[in-house]
Amino acid sequence: MCIRDRTETVHIIGALSGILFSQLSTILDFDLWPITVGFAAIALPLVLTRFIKIKGKTICKNRTWWVEILAFIAMALVLGIKVVF
Repeated sequence: MCIRDRTETVHIIGALSGILFSQLSTILDFDLWPITVGFAAIALPLVLTRFIKIKGKTICKNRTWWVEILAFIAMALVLGIKVVF
């Protein structure tokens, strides 16, 4: 296993942990579970595309990036709602 593979593995583990804990905080601390449900409804199909290939090609090459951006948008939305209301 080369250093690049390890770096990617560590990044994905860290990103998934951060996303999991941020969504748990959204539910438990802020009581905004609909945002987590919306996040899951969009993110889970993206994650599942990892296992689907069409003509030997993956559907979404940079799905980790999209899931991270989606998590950032969800947390910004939660913080925006809590600041305003």
